Amino acid sequence: MDPGFREPNKAQVVIPDVPIYIWQHGAAPTAIGMILGYYDADLPDLVQGDASTQTKFVNDMIAGDSEDLGCGNPFSDHFHDYACPLDSPGGILMDKSQTGGAHEHNCLADFSSTSFSSQGCAYGETAMF
Repeated sequence: MDPGFREPNKAQVVIPDVPIYIWQHGAAPTAIGMILGYYDADLPDLVQGDASTQTKFVNDMIAGDSEDLGCGNPFSDHFHDYACPLDSPGGILMDKSQTGGAHEHNCLADFSSTSFSSQGCAYGETAMF
């Protein structure tokens, strides 16, 4: 499996001290989370706890999952409300963005509508607008 890390080349600009986070239920919210993690060094409390590494607080800021990836569990967070039932491109299944009853938006994935079936997004996808 390719983790996606590459050595910088002259065509790239690499900003030092940007934390590297592992994908958390969507590429767009994870990337935005890394930017917020970078700014958290100068603006304390932008992210709860230490944002220089990927902690539970960082994961919750990106896309909450109650640390439980089983669909059908009683949690109401980003993963359980919008990724469940698990779907794939071309086979989008209705989630709480269409059926209602989801939690109030509280993470980057919620605010960017990542995995929302109402936006035509499969699990982990973010619609471009």
